[in-house]
Amino acid sequence: GVDLPAGKAKLLDGKRVSDSVLDAVKSKVEKLAMSGCVSPHLVVVLIGDDPASQSYINRKEAAAKRCGVRSTVVRLEAEVTEAAVISEVQKRNVDPDIHGIIVQLPL
Repeated sequence: GVDLPAGKAKLLDGKRVSDSVLDAVKSKVEKLAMSGCVSPHLVVVLIGDDPASQSYINRKEAAAKRCGVRSTVVRLEAEVTEAAVISEVQKRNVDPDIHGIIVQLPL
């Protein structure tokens, strides 16, 4: 372990920080919507059915929903080829209604 000088350590309330960040994102998304700008859309490309990856994606979907961000999960079989994954990402990358893409590991 690391020894910290007395009184120098800080306890971080991760839930509170997370809530603060999500609230700030939600506020910005609402402002975009009110101004007639884009409605943010996140696409997650999930390869295989790894339970840890699915859990991570579920949390991302919940956070996106909380913030007013559209989210789409594209599920691909574990045996998918690299070329097919690249094709899926490229197809979404040229879609003007998609503003972020995550390729969820493990690959």
